[in-house]
Amino acid sequence: MFASAEQIAAAETEERRKALYLFNCAQRAHYNFLENYVFALPVLLVGGVSYPRAAAAFGLVWSVGRAMYAVGYTNPAKEKGSGRHRGGLQYIGILGLVGLVAKTAYDLLMS
Repeated sequence: MFASAEQIAAAETEERRKALYLFNCAQRAHYNFLENYVFALPVLLVGGVSYPRAAAAFGLVWSVGRAMYAVGYTNPAKEKGSGRHRGGLQYIGILGLVGLVAKTAYDLLMS
C-alpha cells in the first residue's frame, strides 16, 4: 500500500522518486483521515439529533480542516505557510461536535 524505501531508492529519475514520496504522503494523510473519521461520524450523528444546524456547521468546519490537512501534507513545495498544520481547523469542528454531544446528553439527563 506504500512505496517501500527500496522502491524509492531504485526509482529511475528524481521525478519518479518525488512522485513515490508524495504517494506515501497521500496514503498517510488518507489513513489519518480514516482514523479520525471513526470518531467524527458518531459525534456528528449524536450532536445532530438535537442540534442539526450547528452539527452541520461544525461538520463542515471539520471537513474543510481535513481537506486542508491532506493538501498541506502532500504539498511538494513546502513553502512557508503551507503544510499540514493548517488543518488545525478540524479541531474546532470536532470540539464543537463534542460540545453538542455533551449538551445533548445534559438535556436528556435534565428532562
